[in-house]
Amino acid sequence: MKLERFANSKEDFCRSRVCTVLLCVGLILLAAVFVGVAGYTRLKSDDYGVLGSYSPGNGFINVVEVSWNMAVQLFFGFGGYVVSYFMVCLTVFSIAEGWLSLAGVMVTGTIFMLGALAFFVVSALCTSGACRGLRECNIALFVTAASWYLFMDINKWPEINNWVTGYSGYVLPITLALLVASLMCWNQTAGKVRIAFTAVLAFLASGGSLQITGVYCYLLLILLLVKLFQKKAKPADGIVFFSAFAGALLNVAAPGNYTRRLTLDPSGFHPKIALPYIVRYGNEAIVNVLKSSFGCTILLLILALGVYSFKRFQQRRVYLILLIFACLGVPYLSALPVCIGYGGEYFPNRCQWVTAVAADLAFVCVAYTLGVLLGKSFEKDNQTLQKVVVLAAFLFFGMGMFTFSKKSPLYSTAVHLADGTISKCTQDIVELETLLRSSEGQDVVICEPLRTVDELFWIDLRSDPNYWNNQVIAKYYHLNSLVYEPQ
Repeated sequence: MKLERFANSKEDFCRSRVCTVLLCVGLILLAAVFVGVAGYTRLKSDDYGVLGSYSPGNGFINVVEVSWNMAVQLFFGFGGYVVSYFMVCLTVFSIAEGWLSLAGVMVTGTIFMLGALAFFVVSALCTSGACRGLRECNIALFVTAASWYLFMDINKWPEINNWVTGYSGYVLPITLALLVASLMCWNQTAGKVRIAFTAVLAFLASGGSLQITGVYCYLLLILLLVKLFQKKAKPADGIVFFSAFAGALLNVAAPGNYTRRLTLDPSGFHPKIALPYIVRYGNEAIVNVLKSSFGCTILLLILALGVYSFKRFQQRRVYLILLIFACLGVPYLSALPVCIGYGGEYFPNRCQWVTAVAADLAFVCVAYTLGVLLGKSFEKDNQTLQKVVVLAAFLFFGMGMFTFSKKSPLYSTAVHLADGTISKCTQDIVELETLLRSSEGQDVVICEPLRTVDELFWIDLRSDPNYWNNQVIAKYYHLNSLVYEPQ
C-alpha cells in the first residue's frame, strides 16, 4: 500500500482483509509469547507460604471456607485486598487438591487478562466514536495490538506470568477492573440486571492491592468525566463508579494496612519521603513507553488516527486538554500507593507491571486525543499533517529495525521459548521438586546450581536455612532443613 494512499484515505486500511489477517496474526504471536511463559509456571516463594498452613484432603466447601477465613485474617493483620488474597488461597489450594492444573490456571488466566484488555480497548473505541463497528474493525485490532505490545516489550514480567500468587493477586484484579470499565462503557444500553451485576463486580474489583484499586478508580473516574463531556453519562455510570469507590474505601480502611505498615516502619507513614520515589517511578514508566522506537511508531500511528477522525469529536478543546493531563498523571498515581505503603524505594516487578499497563493505556489515549486536537487545530492542512505524522512513524520504525533484536524483551523472550532455554530452566525446578518430595525428614543441601532466566520467577533459595523462603519450602515438603549452596 502506497504511503500517500495510506495517509489520504484510511478507508483502505479500515476495510482491508489483508490488514485484518496481518493484525490477527500479530495478536496471536504476541499472545503466544506472553502466554507461553505462563505455561512453565511452578510453585514459588509465597505459594509455599500459603500452602504451609493447609492440609490437602478437603471438599470444595471447606476449601472456600478456609480461603475466606485466611482472607479475613489478612484484612485485619496484613492488608485490605480481601478479594485478591481469597483468590490466591482458593487457586493455590485447588491446585494442591489436584482439581486444577498450575500451568492450566496460568495459561487460562493470562489469556483472560489479554482478552479483558482487548475488550476494554474495543469498548472504549466503539462507544467514544473512534471506531465504527465491524466496518472499522482494523482500527480496534491495531489499537489492541498496540496496547498489548507496549507493556510486553517494556520489560519481562516473571512475577505476573510465571507466579500463581502474582497472577491471583495482581493479574486477576486487573482483569476484573478492565471488565468493569468495559461494561461501564456500554452502560447506555444496559438493563437493570446488568447494571446491578456490574455494580457488584465493581465493588469486588476494588479488593485488590491498593495500587490496582487506585488506578482502577481513577480509570472509572476518567470514563465518567469523558461521558459527561460527551453528554452520554447515565445514572448507571454513577452507580458503577460509586460502587467501586465504596470498595476502595473499605480496602483503604482495612486495619491490616496500618498493622503491616507499622511492622515495616513503626514511625508510621511518611509521604514526603515517598514523594521523590513517586516521581522517579512515574518518570520511569513514561520513559519506558517512549524509549522504544517501535513504541514511538505505534503511538505516532495512533496519533495519525486521531488526526484523521477529529470530526467525530465535537467536544471543546479544553476538555480534550484536560483528558490529556488526566492521562499523564496515571503513571504517578499508580506509583503512589506502593511508595507510601512500602516507604519509598521498594518497587517490585509486579508493581512495575501495573504501572506499565496503566501508562500503556494512558499514552494510547494521549496519542489519540492529541491527534484529535491537532486535527481540529490544523483542519485546512489535515492531509499534510497526516502525511508528516505517518512519515515520522516510518522513520521510527526504520530505527527500531536496527535495535529490536538487541534491546527488545519481547524478542528475547520469544528466542528463549524457541531455543528451549525456558524449558531447561524449568526442568531444573521440576527435578528439585522431585528430590525434595523424596527427602522427607532430612536435612537437604542443594549443591547443583539451578539454571534460571529473566522470564522465570526465581525460586529464591539461599544458604541460610532460616531464610523465610527456605523455611516455607522445607515445611511444605516436611524437611528438617533446606540449604542452597551451589558449587
